[in-house]
Order: sequence, then C-alpha cells, then structure tokens
Amino acid sequence: MIFLVIAVILALAAPANTAAANEQHVSRVGRMALAVARGNDSVAQKVSELRDILSRFSDIRSIALFSLGRYRRKLPSDKALLYIDLMENFVAKFMVGFSDHFAGKSIKILRSKKRSKTDTVVESQIIYAGGVEPAQVKWRVITNSGQPKIFDVQVRGVWLTLRLRSQFTTVLKENNGNFDSLFSYMRK
Repeated sequence: MIFLVIAVILALAAPANTAAANEQHVSRVGRMALAVARGNDSVAQKVSELRDILSRFSDIRSIALFSLGRYRRKLPSDKALLYIDLMENFVAKFMVGFSDHFAGKSIKILRSKKRSKTDTVVESQIIYAGGVEPAQVKWRVITNSGQPKIFDVQVRGVWLTLRLRSQFTTVLKENNGNFDSLFSYMRK
C-alpha cells in the first residue's frame, strides 16, 4: 500500500517538476541570450556566442528539419550536416540582427502550458530598464531523454520556426527544390 501511495505522489509531482525544469531552462537560456544582446562584442563574436547557446540548449537539428517543410525528405543525406551548420549560423545571425530589441535587463517567467507529455510552452517577459514596456516572449520546450531543449521562440506573435519554414520553402519552391540555392540564401 505504501508503494502505491509513493507511486501516486511521484506521478503527481512529475508534471510540476517537468514544468519547473522547463522554466529553469528557459530562464537560463534567456539570461544567456540577454547577456549576449547587451554585450559590446563584435557582431561576429555575438554570432559565435549565440551559436554556442543554440548548440547546447536548443534542438537545432529538429528546428532545421522542420523548417524544410515538404522538402525535408528531399534533403540529400550528404548535405544534411552542412544544412544544420548553416541553420545554426542563420538563426544566430538573425538573433544578432534583432539583439537591440531584446537587450533587456532580465527575463521573467510567467507561466507554463503543457501541450503534451514532452512539449511545453513557457511564457515570459523581457524586462527593460527605464519603464519601457516588457516584451512578451513564448518558448516552446521539447523534452527528450529527460533533457529540455528549446524548439521554438515566439516574439511579437510570430513563431521563429514557422517564419523559417515559410522563407526556406519559398526559396526551394522558387528554385525547383535546389538545396544549393537555399544554402546560398542562408549564407547571406
């Protein structure tokens, strides 16, 4: 009987622990990204620092594959690693391009919403100095093998992965599915 009670308590506590772990993950990643945005480093150094954050704390492979939409199955296997590397750099450069908008002083976690057992949306705010209105940011966190990873970020109502998917599939469609054209686009 005691084992049953313990099992029920652990089962009820697990979602809370997962939510807390996801919120801690977002808070940590958010603080790191804000520090890069506020920093006085060169653009190249900021891109490098954000690439490191992406590779360590996000599921960049899944983001990259999702962003191909219907072209995912057509990605040549010998170009998959190049594509994922380009994606990491592309997202880091994109983030640096908007870093002035997100160079807040702190991140505040508001709440979490579980979408499934392994998929949670963490809602947050970027807090600025001087009474500037906080920016609302949502983070989609996927937990695989017990490790939370950022899968998507929503800023100003736009999810990054959906924007990337729209951009990349448009480039591929306009170039008859030619991945070299997409890679050239990503290098710009």
